[in-house]
Amino acid sequence: MRTSGRRKPGDNRRAGFTLLELLIGIAITGIALAAIYSLYITMQRTTTDQSRVVDSQQNLRVAMDFISRDLSMAGAIIYRNTPGIAAGSDASTLTINTASSSGAFALISSSLEVPQSATTTSNEAFTVEVPAMVDRFSAGDSVRIYRPQSGSQPYSALPLTVQSVNSGTRTITIAGFGSLAEPIQYNTGDVIVRIGAGAPDPSSITWTLNGTDLTRQADSGGQQVVADNISQLQFDYILNDGTEVATPSASQLADISAVRVTLVSTTAKQASQQNRQRSLSNVVHLRNH
Repeated sequence: MRTSGRRKPGDNRRAGFTLLELLIGIAITGIALAAIYSLYITMQRTTTDQSRVVDSQQNLRVAMDFISRDLSMAGAIIYRNTPGIAAGSDASTLTINTASSSGAFALISSSLEVPQSATTTSNEAFTVEVPAMVDRFSAGDSVRIYRPQSGSQPYSALPLTVQSVNSGTRTITIAGFGSLAEPIQYNTGDVIVRIGAGAPDPSSITWTLNGTDLTRQADSGGQQVVADNISQLQFDYILNDGTEVATPSASQLADISAVRVTLVSTTAKQASQQNRQRSLSNVVHLRNH
């Protein structure tokens, strides 16, 4: 015999939720979801802030390493009476004198004589110390050859040009010699340096701030942006007696032994729309002082 589906009198068992219970459950779930979403947004903003701070610090380190590397080459293999820090350098702009703005050098390991009969199309193969030095050069590069002891150039009439390179034989073949009054003797220890097209002698590197972009200009080329969001760039020049000056005079340039570089980066803090600043300072001693 089938029983009725109706609830019997006195039967307290429930077949489902009441409307009030459903509304309360939905409300609790909504509050929980809102709390979870709020926590997620807060964590996301915090993560973004931290990521921006890390990027800012990394940006500063890369820029400082680049400036320090250039400063280490200030005055390298140039005339002794030419200071490594160029005239016009001040608290916001640094100009460096160096043999090569690219930092590409190769040390000649065997003496070589360029005959007086050489022409601008004559090829002269120079052997250098190690294959890695050859790899810094390519056919078509403009080069100069310096004598490190004096910073002079045995031949300086025209920029010389690389014709070919061979790391297996450690040779750099160069052309451009011509109209020689006498043979040119190159010695072991002379240095081949790569220069930019139309580079001055010596080459130069200028660091400055263009708006919030930290820029590097090699020789007469265009400005290269090395880092962005830089709010402050400052150079302080340390003389032999320990004195620091912001704008060295012409007579003080030869006495500069180190440069203090200060970089400040500004990063927007997403969560509160406030700006955060990070700074980095380093004293770079001039190797060729």
